[in-house]
Amino acid sequence: MIRSYVHERDPKALMSEMGPGAADIAQVVSEVRERLPGLPTQPALEPEQARFRLFDSITTFLRNASNRQPIVLVLDDLHWADKPSLLLLQFLARELRGARLMVLATYRDVELRRGHPLSQTLAELSREGLSQRILLRGLTERDVARFIEITAGISPPEALVEAVYRETEGNPFFVNEIVRLLVADGRLERPEEVKSWSVTIPQGVREVVG
Repeated sequence: MIRSYVHERDPKALMSEMGPGAADIAQVVSEVRERLPGLPTQPALEPEQARFRLFDSITTFLRNASNRQPIVLVLDDLHWADKPSLLLLQFLARELRGARLMVLATYRDVELRRGHPLSQTLAELSREGLSQRILLRGLTERDVARFIEITAGISPPEALVEAVYRETEGNPFFVNEIVRLLVADGRLERPEEVKSWSVTIPQGVREVVG
């Protein structure tokens, strides 16, 4: 998010939003130094102090940027985040309460075994009233039929819908990939002529999800 924002903003405005913390942010986002050459080198600190200074610099920047316009910060696959990243997330949530900034994070709860760092982070954020959990379930068989209709521009036979739903268990990513392959292979040009349907999720697609 910071990288794309840095490229879009005028250097003068960017420096105004980052303030003295620009040099700290530049240590983890190299594009900042490219856009703002001549930043001073920050004095060395103990690890704990350096981490706080970085977190505070990022927080100040996001607060200033959100004063200009509301910001939605999207974090995908949060279950893969390391401990420092989760600590930063907690810091931002606490310090930016009430700011015009929303963090939208996605994660797979099946990955959250007991003791997983994210489980602890989510519990603390929930306890402090800083987060809201929205459970996303798979598509229903009716949803799959509608998806095929919209994506492929056909009225899908019931047997096709059943085959796709059975293979994907309603996973939207898998449904999309199977339909995309069926369209690419020309198998949906005359679906009414197909007597039986057999679909398979490619191994490469399964590996993406893990």
